[in-house]
Amino acid sequence: MPDYVILMASSAERPEEIDKARAERSRQLAEERLRQKQSVQEYYCSKAALARAMALLKGAGKKRKTGETHVRLSCFHVAG
Repeated sequence: MPDYVILMASSAERPEEIDKARAERSRQLAEERLRQKQSVQEYYCSKAALARAMALLKGAGKKRKTGETHVRLSCFHVAG
């Protein structure tokens, strides 16, 4: 079994590249959005935004191992 994974992502950041202030603002905004009444889709996007911000904050405090990269995932609205 291979010891790697292939992941397609729109962007990635190394821990030393993460803007902690921006990640903290994103966390606060996501928490505020979760307190507001919203559609089910908006709720899940807000939950994803909060998880993403928390992951950025967690990743910002880590020392990077060789080849380690933080991947940023996004929630997209699909019109139907």
